[in-house]
Amino acid sequence: MSRNVDAQTQLPEPAEQKLIAFIRQIAEPLGIAGGAGWAHPTQYHLLLAHGRLFTHKPRPADVQKLPDRDCYYNAAKIARAHRDHGLVYAEGYATTNAFPLPHAWCVRPDGVVVDPTGTNLIPPPPI
Repeated sequence: MSRNVDAQTQLPEPAEQKLIAFIRQIAEPLGIAGGAGWAHPTQYHLLLAHGRLFTHKPRPADVQKLPDRDCYYNAAKIARAHRDHGLVYAEGYATTNAFPLPHAWCVRPDGVVVDPTGTNLIPPPPI
């Protein structure tokens, strides 16, 4: 399931609140710095404007667990292999037990996360 970061219909869960606060904390000091002609000054501003909160689900049985520390490659590989089923590549931040980390995963057309790499993520991981 996904929902827009700034168009919440309900209050975010504590893990979501920490993740959004983390991204805002990085975005605010950066102000309006950025390249001329860009719609958003930084990737953090882009996430705050258009990011989605996803709820982590257990990996489907037909998706093999792929090596840790290769999330970008793993997600791209799975998205490409299952593109005929509408699986798309996504990246942003995942919530772990300690702090948010840059991460990549896949998303089904119904908004469900398919993460071939993550194992220790706590809901809701990616934004």
